[in-house]
Amino acid sequence: MFCPICGAQNPDNAPSCAACARPFSQADLKAAPPPAPAQPAAAPPQSAAATAYAPAPASPPRVYPPIDPALLYPGIPAAAAPKKMHIVGIIAIAAVALLGIIAGFALPVPDLPNESQAIGYRFGRLFAIFILPLLIAYSIAGRKKARNPNLFAGLFCGVALFCLLGSAAGSIKVETTDQMLGRLMREAAGLQPVRKSFFKEDKTETQMRNFFKGVIDINKEYQRSLDALDTSQTKKLNTPESYADPDSVTEALRQLHAAYDLDALQEQRLTELLDKFKQDVDQLPASEREQMLRGFDQGLAKVLPPRQRAVAAEKAWVEALDNVYAYAQSYHSDFVLANGHVGVRDDGIREEFNSRIRALNARRADFLQARAALEQIQRQTLERIGMTRSQTGLH
Repeated sequence: MFCPICGAQNPDNAPSCAACARPFSQADLKAAPPPAPAQPAAAPPQSAAATAYAPAPASPPRVYPPIDPALLYPGIPAAAAPKKMHIVGIIAIAAVALLGIIAGFALPVPDLPNESQAIGYRFGRLFAIFILPLLIAYSIAGRKKARNPNLFAGLFCGVALFCLLGSAAGSIKVETTDQMLGRLMREAAGLQPVRKSFFKEDKTETQMRNFFKGVIDINKEYQRSLDALDTSQTKKLNTPESYADPDSVTEALRQLHAAYDLDALQEQRLTELLDKFKQDVDQLPASEREQMLRGFDQGLAKVLPPRQRAVAAEKAWVEALDNVYAYAQSYHSDFVLANGHVGVRDDGIREEFNSRIRALNARRADFLQARAALEQIQRQTLERIGMTRSQTGLH
């Protein structure tokens, strides 16, 4: 029998075609064989040898119907689908791009002199996050000869996420308390741009920064007033001439009191600022309040007690000085000046005066010691957080 698909001849009882492997049905087996080809006209008699080697008559050509590929290769489409990116790839690229933009602006930047440089740094980071993945993905699966949209999407997203994680790891650094205090103080002084969060404002840092800004403003105003203060006459104090003639140092004492009043005013303003800061801290959630107080205790809290002691020691010294000159004024007639030395005629008055001088010297030593301790801890604190005295508004 002949195969109805390819036309190949097969035995009558064959289960399938030997040429195309198409299985035969019962209808095919019962089908009548094709008619025998027509016999040619009788040829003139030939010799036996010629008859033995004569070619067989040629069969007429047959026309076969087109073959259905679905019959030859069941389950395989006849032609490949057009190359289009899967919806998952499109969504993945969009998600990675959005994540990269958010991270590019949300991740912190290094300490830069101004905001313009900080913005430029953020755009440069975005360029690095996206350009390298794009070049890699295009070179492998984006060129015309090797175009594969789904592979392009996978390569781009994978490399972009790797670059993004690397950038995040390099940008996010855990600040120590001293580093945070230094950064906030530099931001408060305008020495570097304020670090902004992409998602929400950090109230803890905002309040600490505002507190430092208030301290710096108070320091600047104090320094301007101190620079304008005239203390030229104070060098006459604690001299034999001044004890012999207390009226000669009236202006010197006034200048000394003005200097102390300036120190006391600064201490008062800092105390008021600190009280307001504590009130603001009490309104924060417990976790944020604990973080702010921990930073405060390790920073400014160490400076405040020595400062308070220095101001108190200064007040005690000024009061002791007033006491000495008030006593000298009361017994002015018993004081004499001879050869650059002051003498007191009355033994009792002299002993009392010397006692007051010893108390004055003790108060002065306490004040100098307290002021030196204050300057030392101020210097150590500023060095630890990376600041200088001039950056806080003082000379």
